[in-house]
Amino acid sequence: MMLRPPRRRLGGPHLLIFPEGTRTTRQPVNEPKPGAALIAKRSGVPLQTIFIRTNSPYLSKGWTLFRPPVFPLVYQASVGPQLASTGQSAAMTSALQRCFEQAISRSIDPSLKV
Repeated sequence: MMLRPPRRRLGGPHLLIFPEGTRTTRQPVNEPKPGAALIAKRSGVPLQTIFIRTNSPYLSKGWTLFRPPVFPLVYQASVGPQLASTGQSAAMTSALQRCFEQAISRSIDPSLKV
């Protein structure tokens, strides 16, 4: 089963999952898929959220690889809340969605804008 290898490995190295499943197509953020919550629930490991913000739509959905970006590109990563892996995966997925929406409501650090 797909969940058995991650369950054995989550005790040590980290598993990075992008719970949207694709680049954002619905603003402000796509609805997360239930896979991340299911892996966390079955492994008993909490989800640690990390938010990546940028000043550019470069490489977003619909951005052609032949279109050059406008420089400078600024990326900002920040650690968000940790979500406990207890309960139903649907409830955890909803909590993850709320967490994303709250983080997105805050803009990128103004000092990073060009």
